[in-house]
Amino acid sequence: MPTINLPEIPKFLDESLTPAAQEIGQTLSNIFYLIFNPINCQLKSLELNRLKI
Repeated sequence: MPTINLPEIPKFLDESLTPAAQEIGQTLSNIFYLIFNPINCQLKSLELNRLKI
């Protein structure tokens, strides 16, 4: 299979987009944590209750 050489991102563009991408990633991470953490806690408590029985 032939290797495809893609052009590199110019350094100034990479430096200008990296902080924004990190902020977006952190925001998405916080949203997923807020949504799914309560669900995970409920599942863990159900498993613990099942083990006690």
